[in-house]
Amino acid sequence: MRFWFKIELGGPAELKGNIMLSSSVPKKIRKLYTEAKTCFDVGAYQASVVMLRAAVERTLKDKSLEEVYLTPKQAKIMSRITIIGNRAAHGKSVSSEAIPTLLGSFGSVVCSVYDAKNS
Repeated sequence: MRFWFKIELGGPAELKGNIMLSSSVPKKIRKLYTEAKTCFDVGAYQASVVMLRAAVERTLKDKSLEEVYLTPKQAKIMSRITIIGNRAAHGKSVSSEAIPTLLGSFGSVVCSVYDAKNS
């Protein structure tokens, strides 16, 4: 898997380090993911989750993935991000402590899916 993920937790709601998606992930999805990370970095937690939800939606609508299937665990992760993102989009507060896990989980799933597609 070509996914590089490094997190250093410096306390609650702090994510430091580099999160990079594989180059096999389309640029539009990488951009949404980067925006989600940037929002998190500046403390815009609701915006972070909404951007991550947008990345999930873009991934699931990608026609090139028609022959690639999510595992039940991957589907659960994507569903959970969508649910939390929907809540954030409608003004519900988001736990900042959960966002690093959501970012990492999405990154892992999306890299796995696109790497499988390209192999």
